[in-house]
Amino acid sequence: MSATHEAAREHGAVKTSSNRAFGWTVGGILAVLGSARALFGSSGLDGVTMLMWLVAIPLLLAA
Repeated sequence: MSATHEAAREHGAVKTSSNRAFGWTVGGILAVLGSARALFGSSGLDGVTMLMWLVAIPLLLAA
């Protein structure tokens, strides 16, 4: 019985406007901070800046 239910009904995650807003907000903030650190920081592209970009890009793409 449960096999036919699972085959007929997909239980996937639904993107809500709240999830998209979170992605745009947090991803955008990290992207801006990473860009500012890369452009105006004395260390240029250091590990923290790269980490900001590695977190920001997937958040922005998923939003």
